[in-house]
Amino acid sequence: MTKSATVARSIVEFLVARGVERVYGLVGGHIQPLWDELASQGVEIIDVRHESAAVFMAHAESLLTGRLGVAMVTAGPGLTNAMTGIANAHVARASVLVISGRTPRPQTGMGAMQDVPQAAIVQPLSRRVESVSDRRHVLARLDAVVRSALGSDGPPGPAYIDFPTDLLREMAFDRMVDREWLRPSRTQTMGPDSLDLAEAAALIRAAHRPLLVSGRTVRECSDVLAAFLNVTGSVYLDTSESRGALPSHPAFVPAMRGRAMSEADLVVTLGRRLDFQLAYGSGAAFAAGAKFIRIGRTVDEIGDNRRADVEIKADVGPTLERLLALDLTPAGDRKWREDLVAANTVRTETLAKRLREAPDGADGRMHPYTLISAINDLIDDDTVTVVDGGDILSFARVALKVTRNYLDPGPLGCIGVGEIVSGR
Repeated sequence: MTKSATVARSIVEFLVARGVERVYGLVGGHIQPLWDELASQGVEIIDVRHESAAVFMAHAESLLTGRLGVAMVTAGPGLTNAMTGIANAHVARASVLVISGRTPRPQTGMGAMQDVPQAAIVQPLSRRVESVSDRRHVLARLDAVVRSALGSDGPPGPAYIDFPTDLLREMAFDRMVDREWLRPSRTQTMGPDSLDLAEAAALIRAAHRPLLVSGRTVRECSDVLAAFLNVTGSVYLDTSESRGALPSHPAFVPAMRGRAMSEADLVVTLGRRLDFQLAYGSGAAFAAGAKFIRIGRTVDEIGDNRRADVEIKADVGPTLERLLALDLTPAGDRKWREDLVAANTVRTETLAKRLREAPDGADGRMHPYTLISAINDLIDDDTVTVVDGGDILSFARVALKVTRNYLDPGPLGCIGVGEIVSGR
């Protein structure tokens, strides 16, 4: 660490200290000092043709690695071009840091080129927004936005910070900048309440047809999730957030999704909102008398659209571990699960045959199942699968082989996210 450096260098040192290996962006004058420092410090720069693609790529890195994704865009149209990507990351709860430049401080408000209210534009779609104007605040504000992006005090998602170009070129002397902020901070684990655990365990023991529905955070605790399914005799459904987290467990019954949801007498959601993909938790998809246990780190994950019988505001992994330490012997004889697993096997095998034998359409063109069948023969669990589009997504959700690394447009329905890999 140098005893003095430019603000731009300090920012890049901060990113490197947090394990950032690459940044996605499109260069512009307002961020040139950052661009130069990234290159000089060996951080890989993925140069894109449109700023939304930079955010899509950072979004993908976050989902595939579990780390922070970083996008860097220039001022004015650079930021406004990035807004669709930021909206997509916001709805998908992807940990993305968006860095931008802005007009030099002496020119602010004078009609300078690309001088628009950037913070106000991005505020509704960001977990935290910071516009820094003093070198003494640079690292502390960076730490705050990174914490927010990673979900330290709410859901993860995009967070935004910008710096005027002249500030990036200023010297950041040790006497003016507290370099302790370069030290990475850790997101604190949130543990469950003992009374909530006891109430949840009682519902699990009483259940005859238990169902688990997962969100993204189960990717971090797939082993304990598998153990929980084995002990409780639950069946399991993933969602687009958690697809591939536990693809080969016998309790996984994706081909019987509708029946599992409509017949379950206990539904346990794991870090998952009850959004449109789950019919908002309504009786249109779930049994009228079903009990709900909702486990999640945020209020939305435990309380949106439908109140649960037990709401546990905590991290999913530690909560499942604590529950497994209790008596979870279910009341049912597991016949329901056995029937669903058997029906899932039959339907899956029937679909595989349909894929191989799908006839061409009346127009003589290939059926989408023919394409998907050919892809299924090629992909394995290490394949990164990106399904981008409208109708093809519907076919793929039913028929595409489930792999650990899966990406699609997500709940925003943003067609075009395939750009997340085109730059690689």
